[in-house]
Order: sequence, then structure tokens, then C-alpha cells
Amino acid sequence: MSERAPGFEEYAPSRLEWFAVLLNSFMQFINPQIETVFIPENDGKTIMLYMRYEKGINAQVLEKHTEKAKKFAQDMAKRSGWDSWIEINVNQEHY
Repeated sequence: MSERAPGFEEYAPSRLEWFAVLLNSFMQFINPQIETVFIPENDGKTIMLYMRYEKGINAQVLEKHTEKAKKFAQDMAKRSGWDSWIEINVNQEHY
């Protein structure tokens, strides 16, 4: 039997990993000034909302975007019936 290339190896993502992919597919269109990525944490229940933005961005814009992104993730978790166990943490960094 021949070996498969790494990209063809079977892999079953966790619910948290699927959730992060779903969230990331929508968030890329929300605010191009703020890089927003959802990352599944290793504890199996936490999604990190990682945001990277330019140093001079308006604080109100950043706060509004953070709240919108967090609410979007919470709403998606609720629609999936996962809101009882998913936690969303925020990490912000400027460049």
C-alpha cells in the first residue's frame, strides 16, 4: 500500500475546530481594519477571539468590533446548541 501525501491523511476535526472554521469564514468580511481570527484552545471548550489592529485605530471602533465579533460567536454557538459549554476569550494586540 502506498503512503498518502500529508494533505490526504484522514482527520476528524473536533466540534470546536469546526466552530472556529465556521466563525472565521464569516468574520473576514466584517472589518478589514482589524484582523480577526477565532482559534480553538487546547481545553476543548474555549475559542480565542484574537484581534490584531493598527496602533492608531479608534478605541470606539475597536470596542464595537470586539462586541460584534463576540456576540456573533455567541449567537452561532447558541444556534448549534453549544452555548452551554463554549467559552469565548479575547486577545487584542496592535502592530
